[in-house]
Amino acid sequence: MNEEIAKILEMLEAGKIDAAEAEKLIRTINETKKPGERARPICPNPFRDIEDLFRIFGRAARQAARRRSRWAVWRFYSFLHWQEEARRERARTMSTFERVSYVLRERALVDGNDIQPTTRFRPEGFPGAFYMDTLRVVLEYEFGIEMPIVDLSSMETVQDLA
Repeated sequence: MNEEIAKILEMLEAGKIDAAEAEKLIRTINETKKPGERARPICPNPFRDIEDLFRIFGRAARQAARRRSRWAVWRFYSFLHWQEEARRERARTMSTFERVSYVLRERALVDGNDIQPTTRFRPEGFPGAFYMDTLRVVLEYEFGIEMPIVDLSSMETVQDLA
């Protein structure tokens, strides 16, 4: 119970103030609370207290979710920036054949470090459409070009890609 209201009730009980004055004082105390803060009833209400706790925890959970979301977005764009810098560095330092070999080795799951111009780039056991579409997208990103899937499917060797 609010301390001020308890004192008012004690004064009423001692006969120092009458009921009308006590009511007026209690009303004044409740009205001077912060805007938006609801007046608390005199009797304890455990359900109200639980509701307040849920409200507090819900607000904290929403704030934490927003922080996690902002961090994930920052991490995503940081990763994209890092990838773009690496792509530019490869474009500056590698030949076209070396970049195609890099894409096949690192992104398109072709085994082996010794990729030759006559090496076939279609690994055994991979589903054709999924592998070819992945390879097409990675090549488009690496070289900044558009490549129709029909053109890619007509190629057989690494030299054809280069």
